[in-house]
Order: sequence, then structure tokens, then C-alpha cells
Amino acid sequence: MTTTQNARYDATEAASILTALLTESGIDAPTVTKVRDEINDIATQRNAALAELADALRPTDVDTLAEAIANGDRAVMQTIARALTRKDEKDYKRLVNRVSWIYDRRAHERLRKLGDHLITELLAPWMDRTIAELAPHASVVVEHGHRSARLEFDPHQPSYDEAERLTAQAHAIWRHAASLRGRGVLSDLQEQSDPRWLAFGAPHRLADESKAHREVWWLAYAVTNGAMPGVYPSSTAEARRRAVPA
Repeated sequence: MTTTQNARYDATEAASILTALLTESGIDAPTVTKVRDEINDIATQRNAALAELADALRPTDVDTLAEAIANGDRAVMQTIARALTRKDEKDYKRLVNRVSWIYDRRAHERLRKLGDHLITELLAPWMDRTIAELAPHASVVVEHGHRSARLEFDPHQPSYDEAERLTAQAHAIWRHAASLRGRGVLSDLQEQSDPRWLAFGAPHRLADESKAHREVWWLAYAVTNGAMPGVYPSSTAEARRRAVPA
């Protein structure tokens, strides 16, 4: 999958996403934490470089410029002198944008290098824990059926409430994975493959898609019927898909 410039995360955004995943999941993910810290460093370096650039190219008088050239690195100061002499706002903005782009590219590439390790170390364990918590409530939901409203005094209502909370959490994890995959951070399936293999170990065990709008019941059925909800790397998904008889 080719990542376009518009699809890249900038350094601040990349660090924020990893921080949010670590915080929301509560998963101990040392490699993800290390990469988050590295990207934070890149963002700090970018901001410092842009601040220095803005300071170096601010309007100044000829005497101050001459003094700086006389006391500093002439090659570097000549470049600054040319920029100051032209006072070309368009060139300045291009330089700022280019410097920022280089740092943001470094951050995004570091995130892409993390890649599917983000699944194995954080997203998959987070989803596995969510599904394990859902399992006892899922059997209640499947046994007693879909509900469109709460039954306040029903003894099974607490299971429905927990199933609803955990279903929402599972969908949030899947959205995180889809967003990262869309930006080229996580690997994707071949175009002809069913994308459900990225979210279920056995999608052929799912209930009919016409019932998918009943999200709580549908996921509960998936859990109890062995559809194996999860977050799977594309390599695992493809291997599972090929293992199922046509």
C-alpha cells in the first residue's frame, strides 16, 4: 500500500495516537511506548528547528547581520543573508513547510516501521481482553435474544448493559485498527480478500449480515459461535482464509 503525503501522520499526531492507545488500553506495551517516546523527540526537534528558523530569518538590520557573518560560519550566514536580502515570504514559507515535512516524514516512517507489532503488542491483547470480558454476557444475550430497549427490573439486564459497553469498546478498537491501516501503518489484505478476516478468525461463523445492525446481539453471537473476534495482522488473516475449504 502506498502512503500519500496527505495520508501521513505529522509528528505530533503520531505521538498523540500512540499515547491515546496506550492510555485507553492500559496494555503494557514497551516497544510501542519506546516508539511513542522517539516520535515525541522528533516532534520536539521539529518544533525547535522551526523556532530557530523563525528567529534566524526575522527582519534585522545590516549591522547586526554583518556582525553575525563576521563572527559565524560564513557559508551558513551567506545563505541567511540572501534570504534576508530577498525578503521573499513565499520562499520562507516553502522552507518552513519543507523542514516540517522532513521531520513529519521521519515520525511517520518510524510509526510505519512499528507496523503490525502494534497489533501483536497492543491492539490484539486489548481486543482479546475485551472479548474475554464479553464472553459470559454474550451467552446471556444470545440465549435471551436482541433487545431494543432496557428492561429495568429484568435479572439479565446487567449482562445486556455490560455487553453493550464491551461491544462499543470492541468497535472502537476496530476503528483504531482501520484508521492505522488506512494510513499505511498496518498491513492490509490483498484487494480480493474479504476484509472481515482482519477482525474475525472465522468470519464464516458470523450471523447473517442482515442482522449486523443489532450490534450487541451480532457480536455476542460471533463470540458464542466461534467467529473469534479480534485484531489480526494481514499475514495471519490470509493464512486463516486459505486454510478454510472453498
